[in-house]
Parts: sequence; structure tokens; C-alpha cells
Amino acid sequence: MKSFIALLVLAASVALPAQANRAVLYERGNFRGFNVTLERDTPNLAYLGFENRSSSVMVLRGTWEFCTEPYFRGRCITYREGEYPSLGGNSNRISSARVVGGDSIGDRPVNQPGWGNAGDAEVELFDGQGFQGPIRTLRDTVPNFDPLGFNDRVASLIVRRGTWEFCTDANFRGICRTYGPGRYGQLFYGQEDRYSSARPVRSGWGATGPGGGNWNNPDRVRIRIFEHVNYGGRSIWLTSGIDNLQYQGFNDLASSVIVEGGTWTLCSDANRGGRCREFRPGQYPALPFDLQDKLSSAYPK
Repeated sequence: MKSFIALLVLAASVALPAQANRAVLYERGNFRGFNVTLERDTPNLAYLGFENRSSSVMVLRGTWEFCTEPYFRGRCITYREGEYPSLGGNSNRISSARVVGGDSIGDRPVNQPGWGNAGDAEVELFDGQGFQGPIRTLRDTVPNFDPLGFNDRVASLIVRRGTWEFCTDANFRGICRTYGPGRYGQLFYGQEDRYSSARPVRSGWGATGPGGGNWNNPDRVRIRIFEHVNYGGRSIWLTSGIDNLQYQGFNDLASSVIVEGGTWTLCSDANRGGRCREFRPGQYPALPFDLQDKLSSAYPK
């Protein structure tokens, strides 16, 4: 009889699959309202109709990281298994979610697919604004600036090749910003002298559109337009040109943008009129004065 019971237990253990990671996002606080269940990495909640709608969460299995921008960017907070009736300052701001490994909150392996050495990538760091006081040139992932002696010192940078993500905490945590090729003589909105880690991004879970691919892939042109500076307020996504943002209820309202793919021309008047400027892939926490709260049309190149 004992042998028979042992065989039953063994058979049950073989038949039952490992329990999947699972988190449930709720539209309202205290686990009320419409909800969605996640069991795998979700780089953009917009495809579930749930971007910027979460106010509470139950983590039923695993450790999950929730971020305020698609593709695990912006402000990210990690939750262990448990019930969270309020997301506090992140309520109605969650745009992506993923399972994270390791025992430490916020850990994300450096060699996670889609991150790491992006091949032909190079960025030059400076200690002062306006490219004063060269610090170092990076070509590979650096998860912690502190051992290299320039933690919290970067005040300006030049991205010579590739697209780079810089984060205010080590191991790519805290507040993260993405910079495409170009010269950044000043780091706006409190990012000066705060960066602690950097990495080039490529296809996969990095700076990509749905399904992977490079930011500059013309088949995945996307731009996100925000109502307020520093990516605040309402936002809309565009994947094709639009002659008049009035049709989207967004005319003369935009103050910041994130270009996820392609090069976009943004104009102050409808039908490519007025003042126009080009924006390459990257994050722009404040539009130039001649476009801020004046944007009326947008076109991918």
C-alpha cells in the first residue's frame, strides 16, 4: 500500500506543470473595476487596452517589474508576491510589465536578450555642461559607474553611434532616459549629475517596437506625444502622418515626445505649415519653444 501511494504521489508531481508567473492589474484601487491577467513579459500594455489604467495589483506568482513607459522604460518599481491596493504615484501610469529574476528587488540580468553590447555603439561623457571636462567614451554596457569613478558626474554627452539608455541607479534602475545619435550639451529635468549606469539598446526588449527590431526600422515608425513636459498628462501614439492633430483632439497641446522609430517631422501648423523640426529616435522631455503647445501636424520620414 505504501508503495502504491508513493507511486500516486510521483505520478501527480510529474503530471502537474510548474505554476506560471501571474499578476493581475486592476483599473481601480482596492482591486476593483476592469482587470487583466499577465503571465509573461508584456512590453506594451496598450495592446491589451490597459496602458495608463492600472491603480492596484495582485502579484500571485513571481516577482514583477512595472514601468511607466513601454518596453520597460521610465520609472520602474518591482513588486513581490502580495496584494497592493494602491500603486501610489504610479497609479494610471503603468505601460509595461515583466517578470524579473534574482532575489534582489529590481534585479535584471545585464545579459538579458535585447540588452548589452549593441555592436557599433559609442557615447562620449562629459563632467560639465556644453561638453566640458571629458570623462570617458563608452562602447559597451556599464551597469555601475561607481567602480569607474564617475558615478553621478555626467552633465552632457555626445552619442556618436547607436542608441543609449542612461539610468539614475546602478543596474539600469531608477529613472531611465534614452538618447539617439546627437549632441546633448545639457541634461534637462534633474538628470544632470545623476546617472549611474548606461547601456546601448538593440532589438529585443530594448528600444524597439512590438516584435523586436531596430528603432530606425522604417516598418515600425512610432511616436508618442505627451500633453505636458517630462512625459506628463494625456498622450497619444502615431504610426503614420497626420495633417491636423485637431482630429485627435491634440492640436496645440503637445509639450514632450518619445520617438520610438523612424525620423519624424513635427510642425506648428496643419498640413506641414509653420515652423517644422525633425526628431530622430530618442526621448525629448520638452519640445523647443517654437513647437511647445503649438504642434499641429506630424509626419514620419
